[in-house]
Amino acid sequence: MKKIYFLIIILFLVLTFFSACSNNRDIVEVKYYILDYFPHLDKEELKQTVPFPYSVEITESQIPRSYQRNQIVSKNSINTISYSNEAVWADKLYNSIPQLLLQKANRYNFFDNAQRDFFTTLPDFYIDSFVASIEQVNVNERVSAHVKMDFYLRNAKQNIVVVHRSNRTEPVLDSDMSSIVQTFSVIISEEYDKFLMKSKDYFVNGIESKNLIPELNADKLDNIDDFEKLADDDYEETTGELLVPNLSTSTTAPKVFIRSTETESDYEIDMGEVITLPVGKYTLYLGRGQETEIIHPTEVKPKYRTIVTPTWSSLTIKIIDSGKTNVRMRYEIFKGNSNESVGNDLSASDEVGEENRVWILKPDLYFITVDGASFSSYIDFTTITLESGKHYNLTMVVDPDGTNGKLLGAGIHPQETEALLNESNWNTQNAFHLNFNINANNETEEDSFDENITLSSQLDTRIKYEKDNLNYDGRVNWELGFNKESDQDLKISVDDFRINNTVIYNIWNNIGFYGRLDANSHFLPKRQYFNSETDYLVYNQQGSLIDSLLNKDDITLQDPLFPLTLKEDIGLNWRVGLNRYGNVNFRAGLGWLQTYNNEVLVFDRTDANGFNIYRQIPDTSTRGIATSIVGNFNIPQIRLSWSSTADLLVPLQGDGDPTFEFINVFNLKLIRNVSWDVRFDVNYDKNYRDYFVYKTSSFIRLSYFF
Repeated sequence: MKKIYFLIIILFLVLTFFSACSNNRDIVEVKYYILDYFPHLDKEELKQTVPFPYSVEITESQIPRSYQRNQIVSKNSINTISYSNEAVWADKLYNSIPQLLLQKANRYNFFDNAQRDFFTTLPDFYIDSFVASIEQVNVNERVSAHVKMDFYLRNAKQNIVVVHRSNRTEPVLDSDMSSIVQTFSVIISEEYDKFLMKSKDYFVNGIESKNLIPELNADKLDNIDDFEKLADDDYEETTGELLVPNLSTSTTAPKVFIRSTETESDYEIDMGEVITLPVGKYTLYLGRGQETEIIHPTEVKPKYRTIVTPTWSSLTIKIIDSGKTNVRMRYEIFKGNSNESVGNDLSASDEVGEENRVWILKPDLYFITVDGASFSSYIDFTTITLESGKHYNLTMVVDPDGTNGKLLGAGIHPQETEALLNESNWNTQNAFHLNFNINANNETEEDSFDENITLSSQLDTRIKYEKDNLNYDGRVNWELGFNKESDQDLKISVDDFRINNTVIYNIWNNIGFYGRLDANSHFLPKRQYFNSETDYLVYNQQGSLIDSLLNKDDITLQDPLFPLTLKEDIGLNWRVGLNRYGNVNFRAGLGWLQTYNNEVLVFDRTDANGFNIYRQIPDTSTRGIATSIVGNFNIPQIRLSWSSTADLLVPLQGDGDPTFEFINVFNLKLIRNVSWDVRFDVNYDKNYRDYFVYKTSSFIRLSYFF
């Protein structure tokens, strides 16, 4: 009973661990943003050799209460706004906006004397600014920066002589808050330039611009602190930022090669990554590694983030079967109006960490074939038209076993689109298999193989999580089979329940850390049946006789749940891709293996009196150096796949003998949803058997995916 309680505690802790992981929240890092001045946006026609002979006070900006908070405002619908807890203003807007206006006026040498406050005299003019809204707008997955504000020039008699009203929304291709705040600064700067042009016309020609002058009834804010005036050297910046938007949001998007047209310096970045570069002109090369690539010129400006406007499209091709299982199959992309090939690749399989390739293409019509079909083929093809600035996820449904063709359907699937809109990193696959088995094993005696024919079923659930460099692969598999031999009752022949959990975090290319937690058990009692009535004796772990039964035709070897085997590993993982033929993961680290037996019996010997001797085996626990090789291989020419796992645990000193497990599953697809599976396992655990235990099974499998 103590062991059962211990098992319950272990399961409770595991559930608590996963619950904690699912409810874990990252610590929010608060970032502070400022409105900045960009000299490259200056208008030459506004720069004055001789300033206008006026003194001007730039007053506090008047802002509605809903926009006076420190948090940056986001608008998700017409009547709804929200406040960011992660992005806040470094200074109050009613202070930072007029400071920006003052910096620009002084840079232009526009007025003889421009200040934020005149304490002893009255100025000739006042510049007032009214901000109706300054917000990030999220509509239809498009991010924009919206600024609605007015500028007024007021004379000493408090009469408004110049008005400029603006209401601008600018799209932001990069959803990063730094880019959004930069766009706020650009809008305010450009609209302020328009106001100064009107003011210049008033000072030179006496032309007033007073259209739609509102009443000045907004409340002034108190406690304004002046900014220190920046030195001119602060504007002599020599660097800027460059960002090439990642239309696909996938981490597998190809890198961007950057070459300076002035210094011939080369750089390489990921799409969506911000890079700081010297000011100057550059040439971007996108889609490198394809047979066609895109060349795009751009310019980096000082103290400014240049966000490249995409003139290209991106495309991901996903190939699945009718059960929504990923299929590794070769495809090729052609230009739609010619037989010019853009390139070819293999679609991703269900292997952890493997993703479909992202193609960077010019807007055009494209012709896509599968399984080696040519451009002139009238089977196994589809077409797609790409538009600039958009990413497309093309789903192709195939029958890998089709004799006259592979493709069943293709297009932008509505369910796939909905899944992308939800931006879920989780993927679940479920399958039910019905198997006709022929089994053989020497688990009872080394030189004796038991054979039987069974009908079994499998419930197979696979869960994946992929985000950035983190990959999780979970699998739950329960196989239940029954055996019926002549002149015998129906018997349970297979009862195997497995839970596998693997987490991989890549730190560089295909090298990273991994963690594994596996469990293996069963739900129903396991019995051994005899051909004739048998006498047997049962001894406990200490060698004492605990049971003696005569003339029995079966014996219970294992109770429900036991033996329960747990495996835990942590260490390094190196993944090697074999192109279309699969991949291999090499793992090494620390490992733990526990087996809880709870009165499990094993056959020991037959004594001189003809009694079969069975003994109870103790719980075991091993820790040591764990090495694993996990491979997935494909031979598409004959529709054969092979998955293999080899685990070796070498105990640390004093912890016992090494344990070894080698599992192989061969799958040969025959017709649609029907395959032939062969499984071959090798196990060595001296605590259970002092020899290698071989298990083989062969069965025809009928599968249903849901």
